[in-house]
Amino acid sequence: MATSVSMPRTKSWYRKIAPIYDWVCGPLYARPRKSAFQLLKLQPGETVLDLGCGTGLSLPALSQAVGELGQVFALDATMAMLQRARHRCERRQLRNISFLKEDLLAPQQPLPQVDAILCSYVLAITPQWQDFASAAQQLLRPGGRMVIVDTKPLNAPWRWLNPLVVPSANWSGAGDVTRTTWELCEASSMRHYLGGFVFVASFSRPS
Repeated sequence: MATSVSMPRTKSWYRKIAPIYDWVCGPLYARPRKSAFQLLKLQPGETVLDLGCGTGLSLPALSQAVGELGQVFALDATMAMLQRARHRCERRQLRNISFLKEDLLAPQQPLPQVDAILCSYVLAITPQWQDFASAAQQLLRPGGRMVIVDTKPLNAPWRWLNPLVVPSANWSGAGDVTRTTWELCEASSMRHYLGGFVFVASFSRPS
């Protein structure tokens, strides 16, 4: 049920679906996104990285949470998605957001150290996802929090649908939802949505 994941395929796919991404993924993932904001526990004045920000669905809430004295960094490797994120923030006149078109594993400039990271629907579509997650953790200041929102095969009693759901999800997301991305986080902090298809989990970097 797995599929191969490559950065050229991922970039090409998300460049194509950028115009319709909000219509499909906005309502579908609204509840997990709200849960992720709660787990981030952002405070005014903090810095947060939206890692794989896509079209910027999470940016208004992150901007509001850290306030005028805080800073949001929006990073994505696909220009079509990043442009839509920028337009979203310009329309709302959000001033505390900086946009970074970067590949986390091969950045062209030094990346900032931050208090918190939101990694939303990224690991399942990223080649070398374990190295990616490790690189992300290095950007956290001691005591910083990282929240992962991603997809996985359905839990019981919906597990029997996986032969249909998993290939469809892999195709529509250009990824591999069978990766054990959820093992990066403590099970005690994990929340499940959509029959277990979406999980939200968090961990902190030791002080």
